Order: sequence, then C-alpha cells, then structure tokens
Amino acid sequence: MNTDLLVCKTFDKIIIIIIIIIINIIIIIIIIIIIIIIIIIIIIIIIIIIIIIIIIIIIIIIIIIIIIIIIIIIIIIIIIIIIIIIIIIIIIIIIIIIIIIIIIIIIIIIIIIIIIIIIIIIIIIIIIIVIVIIIIIIIIIIIIIIIIIIMIINNNSSSNNNSNNIIIITCGTNVSSNTSLKARERPTGMLTML
Repeated sequence: MNTDLLVCKTFDKIIIIIIIIIINIIIIIIIIIIIIIIIIIIIIIIIIIIIIIIIIIIIIIIIIIIIIIIIIIIIIIIIIIIIIIIIIIIIIIIIIIIIIIIIIIIIIIIIIIIIIIIIIIIIIIIIIIVIVIIIIIIIIIIIIIIIIIIMIINNNSSSNNNSNNIIIITCGTNVSSNTSLKARERPTGMLTML
C-alpha cells in the first residue's frame, strides 16, 4: 500500500514537471514570436524611412535642375540681348562657348549630385545593417538570459524533489516457481532543459 502511494506520488511529480517544461517552452515560443514581430515592424519602418528619404532627395534634385535650367535660360537671354548689339560673328561664338560651359557645369553638377546620393544611400544601408546586427545581438542575449533564468528555476524546483525516491517494483520467478517481489530505490532524475 505504501509502495503504491509512493509510485502515485512519483507519477504526480513527473506530470507536474512535464507541465512546467511545456509551460516554459510555450513562454519561450511566445517571446520569440513577439521579438520577431518587433524586428519585422522595425525593418518595415526603416524601409519606409529610406523610401521617404530617397523621394525627398529626388525631389530636391529635380528642383535644383529646374532652377539651373531657369538660370541658364535667363543667362542665355541676357547674353543674347547684350551680344545682339555687337557683331553677329562674336554673338555666335560667345553663345556657343556659353552653351558648352553651361552643359559642362550641368554635367558636373549632376555627377556631384549623383555621387552625393550614392554616398547617402550607402551610409543609410550601413546604418540599417548595424542597427539590425545590434537588435539581433540584443535578442540573442535576452533569449540566453531567459533560458538561464528558466533553467535556474527548474533546477531549484527539481533539487527540492530530489529528496524523494521512486520505488520500482519488479516481479521475478525462480526455477521452483516461488514468486518474490524485488524492490529497489533510485533517486529521481534532474530536470534538464534542451
């Protein structure tokens, strides 16, 4: 009777330990899912910010080009008005030179703007990569800390249960058909987390 009670108590303890393990696993899974959702939201926000920055840069470039074109047109008109008074040949030569210079300036300005945009995009990408790496490292550290805390809690709970023993009863039969009960005691195993 005492043996049956001990076996029942042991089974109850095993069931409790299994329930604790399942609860811990569910908690860890929920935490990981929440962290993944947060990372996805952060990445989406960063992508939206990058798109907004690129759109703003493109708008600024367009405005600059329009201003440059307007300035160029004004300069050409002024030059034409001034040079009309002078000899026609000189007017033609001056206009050609000015147009060439303006085209060169526009090309240089466009090249500089493109280089600046590329540098800005590269800097933004590097910042995003660094942020994502930092977030991943923080998440890994948090998960490791959570697992360590859970293991410490489980080890403390299992160490309290180690004082009790499981009694296993086995039936054996000898040659003379005498039946005997053999019982031996074993300490309960320690709860380990995978």
